[in-house]
Amino acid sequence: MGLRYPVRALADAARARGVEFIAVDAAQSVGMLPVDVTAMGIDFLATSPHKWLQAPKGLGMLYVRRAVQEKLAPMWVSSGQTRFRDTAGIYDDYGTRNLAEVLTLGDAIDFQQRLGGEAKEARHRAVWQRMREAVEASPRLTWHSARDWSLSSALYGIEVNGQPSAGLLERLGREHGLVFRAFQTQGLDSMRISPNVQTADEEVTKFLDAIGA
Repeated sequence: MGLRYPVRALADAARARGVEFIAVDAAQSVGMLPVDVTAMGIDFLATSPHKWLQAPKGLGMLYVRRAVQEKLAPMWVSSGQTRFRDTAGIYDDYGTRNLAEVLTLGDAIDFQQRLGGEAKEARHRAVWQRMREAVEASPRLTWHSARDWSLSSALYGIEVNGQPSAGLLERLGREHGLVFRAFQTQGLDSMRISPNVQTADEEVTKFLDAIGA
């Protein structure tokens, strides 16, 4: 959970086997960690701006490598295919839209850039390390994510041994106002925790105290 993948190595291996187009789902990456589409060697990257970019829900972002745009025709006809020729805008549907959300997306990106990628990653790593050390020091808890920051992220799985995550979601929300994602699938019963850079140290302490770390 929250694992960083070696995208460039995977992309190179795929191309070596004849794969023509490579797409990446970066819904849980853009805005959390630095993302360089050129360095990854991919053709498409899609993300959900309401997550780590903290933009309104209902928006999506798609990167299409310029060389691929010549090979990939849009799925519909719209005025945007003329106005935004030679850009990925030709794949957008230029019908009625929520203009306020679109304008807010630009502000959200500007805000994240002002925070600074290095400063954000340093904060994410500090909270991740505190969480991991507290969980691994407690016999009541199990850490379900990578233990090396180079493989991990600001999203990780924590299990309170013997307590279903769905029940914890209801109880911790009611008693402490804590919100997380409960995962009960394929033998895993874990809380998915995703603190952001705005999460204060006091809030981290509140969460750790609530789960008995």
